[in-house]
Parts: sequence; C-alpha cells; structure tokens
Amino acid sequence: PVTTKRFLEHFGITVPRPDLAALERIVAAFSHLPYENLTKVIRKHGGYAGRARLRLPAEVIESHIRHGTGGTCFSLTYCLWAILETLGFVAYPIMAEMNIGENVHCTLVVLLEGRAWMIDPGYLLGRPLPLPPVGEVAMAQGEASVILRHVRGKHYDLHTVRGGVEKWRYRVRNEPVDHARFFDYWEASFDLPGLGSLLITQRTEGGQRYVRNRQFQWITSQGRENRKIAPDEYEATLARIFGIAPEIVEEARALVTALQRHRRKHALAP
Repeated sequence: PVTTKRFLEHFGITVPRPDLAALERIVAAFSHLPYENLTKVIRKHGGYAGRARLRLPAEVIESHIRHGTGGTCFSLTYCLWAILETLGFVAYPIMAEMNIGENVHCTLVVLLEGRAWMIDPGYLLGRPLPLPPVGEVAMAQGEASVILRHVRGKHYDLHTVRGGVEKWRYRVRNEPVDHARFFDYWEASFDLPGLGSLLITQRTEGGQRYVRNRQFQWITSQGRENRKIAPDEYEATLARIFGIAPEIVEEARALVTALQRHRRKHALAP
C-alpha cells in the first residue's frame, strides 16, 4: 500500500475505481520509468546473491523518485503487478519466449470489463493491449507500431513495425505464473546474456531514447540520430537524457569495465 501511495502521489494519479480509464492512466504513468539494466548490473556484479539481487516494488518506486532509475522486465512487471493488485485490479504475470530462450521475458494480463488486456512495462508499451481471441490488434506507438497477433490456443506473438519493416519480438502464453515460479525465472534471468554491457531506453512523446554503452540513439518517425557519448561526459550525459543519478551510472559503469577487463585478460591468457 505504501508503494502504491508513493507511485500515485508522485505521478498525480487518482484511482476512484479499477476501470479501464484508470488502468490506462496507471500504465501511461508507469511507462515513465526507464528500461535500464544499470541497477541489475549492480545487483549481479556488486556482491549481491540469491533473492537479495531482486529489486522489489518499494525499492523500484523509491529509487525512481530519488534517483531516476527504472528496471528490467522482471522488476518492472512485478512492481506494476503489486500496484494494480493493491488498487483492486485482477492481474497476473505471464511468461514469454524470445530468440534467446523460453521464460526470459514477462508481461502482465489484467482481466477487466470482460476482456483480457496485456501490459508490458518491460517493453515500454504505453497502453494496455487487448488479447485478441482471433486475428490481431495493432497500436501506434510513437515512431513505430506494435502488433499483437493470436497464434493458437493461449499463444500470442508481439511484432513491431518500424519504417515498414515488421519484426517478431516475442511469444507469450496466457497462463498465470505464481509468485514462486516468477521468482525462480527472475533469479535465472541474472544468468542471461546482456549484463556485461549497459542499456537504457525510454519512450517520450517525441520518440525513443536508447543507449547501449557509449552509443546513443534518438529514434523518431523521421529516422535515427546516432552519436557516441564521450567517456568523460558519460555520467552527466545519462543524467541529462534520462534523469538517472550520476552515482548509479558511475557504479554500474565501473562494474562493467572491470568485468570486460577481466574477460580480456582471460581471453589473452595462454
């Protein structure tokens, strides 16, 4: 309840009842939290172990308010799940497969007004998408559009379309996952590829900001702007672009740099 109260107060939201209008306001506000793996890098390489690695809802919201951080799909999904349940919504997480394997991504399903709605805070979807019983639904999203397509039974594919090119992103199965299994998948995600580099992305009304290590992209309907971030301006630049506290960026960057140095050393060893 305290986490939900902090979230609602921070974004100036009132929820008189758990209806679709309220859900859309909550999801739109929650999409301001960036997708970033800096906090996960710190939990993986910064001396944490087991369940202590997991950033729970109170920490996710408080850290966003104080330091501008967000999270990756598991921490964001679990946080939004907790908020929605506190507000009286019927919601549950479901798992997805990507090119790298099964149960490596997660989304939420909300049962509301006789329909099932999918929410994906880890993929920066700014609105709920109805799960179509047949066919597909599409949603414009800034410079791109999103298609959610029914495949068979409980399976749905999510595609993005940018510049006329459609790309498959993941397949979800609409089967509720309980807390225990969700936590198991979350812990296993610390062994997936990707935590050897820094990644931050955030949607705005004008487009999408994207940073991988020192490469910055600003993606709009007009195209992409690319530039390299100078090493001595890295923390200040990310603070300016995303609002993330420089000390968080500095800690994550130092851990990734040490990891990369360690890997190079062992790769060169006879």
